[in-house]
Formats: sequence, structure tokens, C-alpha cells
Amino acid sequence: MKTKFRTPVRSRHLRVAAFVPWITAMLLAAAAVPTIAGNPKPDPTPGDLDVGDVTMAILHAIVESAKPGLQLVDPVSLNPPALQEDEPWFGPIPYDKCFRTPSGITCVAYTRTHTVGDGSLDGQGGIPVDWGLVCPQGFSLFQQAQVTWTIARFYTSSGDVVARYRIERYDGTVYNAVTGKAARMSQSDIYTSQWSPPAQNETVEIFGNDWSAFTLKGKPLLQSRGTITFNPDGSWEQTGKHPLDMYFLEGDTSGIEALCSYVK
Repeated sequence: MKTKFRTPVRSRHLRVAAFVPWITAMLLAAAAVPTIAGNPKPDPTPGDLDVGDVTMAILHAIVESAKPGLQLVDPVSLNPPALQEDEPWFGPIPYDKCFRTPSGITCVAYTRTHTVGDGSLDGQGGIPVDWGLVCPQGFSLFQQAQVTWTIARFYTSSGDVVARYRIERYDGTVYNAVTGKAARMSQSDIYTSQWSPPAQNETVEIFGNDWSAFTLKGKPLLQSRGTITFNPDGSWEQTGKHPLDMYFLEGDTSGIEALCSYVK
């Protein structure tokens, strides 16, 4: 099912996570995607994407970044500068290296794991996230998770950004803010940004499991999967099932009732 909206989404960043758990699993994940054909392009161009192309592009960037004799590029010279990835509930992820390729400039941020909310990259501590989710019984749901990211950006030869790809994974708990009773939560998807023309008109796409919850023994309570696209004009559309979007946009609590009943 495909749904289109022109209603501003609460925060697209709250639903991102990693489609592939670890950089070492990228090839296995790509091989499992039926839309991959032949030899994926190592550097992206704006247009149609699939999960396999994105996964292979990140893997290729990481492998290339380890080769000797690279022509390094000052990240500050790029548009926009490739200094860090930043989200409001944890500290910035620095880019480790920018270098020239036959088709442009690539920047990579190697795999890091950190705790949502703690404002750092070392995974110590952690502040639970209150995202405004209230169960019909009247209590709020908070979440806390370990987050793993691997990131690549791609620029034109003149230094204008074309695409940014993030492989993300969240593993943690969602819990009753009053009693502390918890369920497991996970996110595992790929987050992409494309600019067309370069450095203008960003389009964001998220592929995969953008937020799911399970009992402590692993029984599904809420599953949100599919594709979400945010267009430059502010509209957005989605395929698949997204119970949290239905809650925040339409006040529909049916998709969260099993989770709320489990942690009440």
C-alpha cells in the first residue's frame, strides 16, 4: 500500500535505524535483495535507488577509503562541509576521511556505536527519549537504545553534495515511563538523502524496519516496515505499514495497543 501526505511529519529522524547490522554484513544483505542486478554503480547518481545499490555503494566507499595513495580532500572545502552527522538526541558523528574518486569526491564515517540521548560517541550513560507517545491507558512510552551507524557522502568533482547514505541499527528498550515495565525495540534500515541539482532540493528515503517492538521473549508487538520518502516540497509518501505515523498524524492508537497492553 502506498500513502501520500502533505502533512508535516513529527520528526523523520525518530524513525531511522539500520537495515544492515554491521559493515561486515553488507555483502550478505545485498545478496539477499532481489532488485540487485549485475554490478552496482560504486558512486550514486540522483534517481531511482534500491537497498542493494545503497548497501554496495557504502561498502565500496569504505573499501576504497582504506587504499593507499588516496588524494585527500579538505572536508571544509565541500558544499556542505563533511564535518559531522548530528542528531538532536546524541552527539555528532565525525567524518573520518574525504578523498577523490574517478567520478567525484567520497567521504566516509566508519562504524560507531553509541547510546541514544547521552550526547557522546562512546555509549556511556544515556538519557531516555520521550518522543510524545502516550498510550490509551494514560502513560507515556520512553525509549533507550544502542545505535550503530556507518555513513558515506558523495560529492561532485567540484565539491557539491549529491548523496548521503547511512546504514543504521538501533537495539534497546521501550518502556512505561511510570512503572518502568519494558519491551524490546529495534530499528534497522537505510537512510538516504539525494540532492538534485547537486546541493539543492534534498529528497530523503528510508528503507526497511523503521521501528518495531517485541516482548522480552521476542514476540512481535508492533512492526513498522516499508519505505518512506520526504520530498523537497514538504510532501511525503510511504509504502508498507507504519503504525506510529498513524498515531502521530491521525490519532489512531490501534497500531500501538498491543505494545501498550504489554507494558501497562
